[in-house]
Amino acid sequence: MKSIKIILLNYLRGDLSEKEQEELDRWIARSEDNRLLFNRINDPRLMAEALEKMDQMDEEGVWKRIEDQRKLPTLKRRFFIANWMKYAAIVMLAMGIGIYFFFFNRSYSPRDTASFVSHYALKEDIQPGTDGATLTLSDGSRIVLDSAGNGVLFQGGSAKIIKQANGELVYETANDQPEEILFNTLSTDRGKQFYVQLPDGTRAWLNSFSSLYYPMKFTGAERRVIVTGEAYFEITPNAAMPFIVTANGQEVLALGTSFNVNAYHDEGAVKTTLLTGSVKVSSTASNVMLRPGQQSVMSTDGNMQVKEADVVQAVAWKNGYFSFVNADIKQIMRQLSRWYDVDVVYEGDIPKVEFSGEIGRSLTLGQLLDILNETRIRYRLENKKLIIMPG
Repeated sequence: MKSIKIILLNYLRGDLSEKEQEELDRWIARSEDNRLLFNRINDPRLMAEALEKMDQMDEEGVWKRIEDQRKLPTLKRRFFIANWMKYAAIVMLAMGIGIYFFFFNRSYSPRDTASFVSHYALKEDIQPGTDGATLTLSDGSRIVLDSAGNGVLFQGGSAKIIKQANGELVYETANDQPEEILFNTLSTDRGKQFYVQLPDGTRAWLNSFSSLYYPMKFTGAERRVIVTGEAYFEITPNAAMPFIVTANGQEVLALGTSFNVNAYHDEGAVKTTLLTGSVKVSSTASNVMLRPGQQSVMSTDGNMQVKEADVVQAVAWKNGYFSFVNADIKQIMRQLSRWYDVDVVYEGDIPKVEFSGEIGRSLTLGQLLDILNETRIRYRLENKKLIIMPG
């Protein structure tokens, strides 16, 4: 069998044989990590840069430089200065090597390993977020899902809530006569995320510091849920019963689609990004139809604009990494605050530096901040209060 490295290179070139495609499919199916990593090399922004450089690169030279990078400490293999290294980063991601690539709006020169050492390391590091949530039942009782055992957690009439061995939450309902509808609220704290399969089979992922309010059984002419924070949905098709997501002053009407809703109150706008199908997004002031690859942005006055979306960036959190495009310090810190469960405070004049790139959400806070030390910021941590200072 050919090396997966060569198969991936041929895939990036668009020159994959039938046998190579079969081998690639088997590699992707071998593990969830392989599938997620393969999805990431399909990031349109990165792919465009890679294809532009294909004909100019020596394949063996690229892999040699990749191997050279692997000899560096893990956290230090993160700045890819030349364009050919952007391509190398794509391949590294595909191979699961664990490379981070992160670009700033300023120029950097190659530097030796010692120059990457952080001067502001945390005395006590903070671990990244984990899977976990709290389920609040209609009678007000609460189940902490992190510590709850597997099996049936609750049964109300014909509906059951089952926690599976992999930690996922699944609802089972019988198709009998209408009965009293019980509502649940699934909520994640800062530093938590969770996946749930709703009573109709719709799949929903909750980002940290978010909640989802929904019935244990969908009845009537529509399926309606309420979201705070951020959630990604894959809707089970049902033309007779549209799925409606209410989030911070807007409604998203869908049939069989997949989309992401970012409705954090501190983000200043509600963003709905459509991956597949079509949705209608409505507010008191306006409504729009989205096609795949588009994003609606609703301002605080209810007006909406539609733009072409960076779909990979919109769902990066679900796939296990942070993705930033021209993001400033405060935009980044809002995400870090939610994922690492820290309060962020600013001292002095923070430099106006923009960031574009990706970092894994599995890093500790100290490791991630070590990367940001390459800009003009410093920090200190005091009892889960992260204080950002100018460099």
